[in-house]
Amino acid sequence: MTLPLIFVISGPTGAGKTTLCRSIVSAFPGRIITAITTTTRSPRPNEINGVDYYFATRDDFQRMRDQGEFLEYSRVHKEHFYGLTHLEITSHFRNGLDVLLNLDVQGAIKLRELARNQENAILNGRVVSIFLLPPAERELIRRIRRRSHVSKAELKLRLDSIHGEIRMANTYDYFIPPGSKRFAFESMRNIYRAEKLRNRTNASESLPNPNGPIAEVNSLVLR
Repeated sequence: MTLPLIFVISGPTGAGKTTLCRSIVSAFPGRIITAITTTTRSPRPNEINGVDYYFATRDDFQRMRDQGEFLEYSRVHKEHFYGLTHLEITSHFRNGLDVLLNLDVQGAIKLRELARNQENAILNGRVVSIFLLPPAERELIRRIRRRSHVSKAELKLRLDSIHGEIRMANTYDYFIPPGSKRFAFESMRNIYRAEKLRNRTNASESLPNPNGPIAEVNSLVLR
């Protein structure tokens, strides 16, 4: 049985991360689940507390931070805080589920740094990072404006931030080029399948039994 993994998806606002996450979870029911982050921003229309995010006041967020409840947290666009709790990861791992995370670049960097620490039993060797590249800037601006009204100054701030995020794409394990929703889904599905088959043990310490039941191998092949 393979260890549960964490798949981190990053990308600018409007790149399609939320849609991609939902598609992957639907494609592998009972195998992977989306972790829910805590944020201090207000809910957008149709967003539900405890489903899309855990919405918290800034005071509550700071209290959770001071009590050490967050595995990682960051401030995005100099406005709102986002954080991932230890419990959100460990509860899914106990159930044998892989975890899918929609994280901004800052959060992904912190998580990958934690995963490189061999003493971190929760994350070490379990984090796979994917960057979803955005569409052309004109389409990206249309998507940003469709989500919420932004002034010219706010739009410039977001675009500057997006350009900085894109420059970080080559630091991720994978990146998915712009394309259709179907293309992004197929790319992510292939990444998931490949990573679940990757050997993460020291071959000299754990060699497979050549006479073992073929069922053990079949259980690793994802549909």
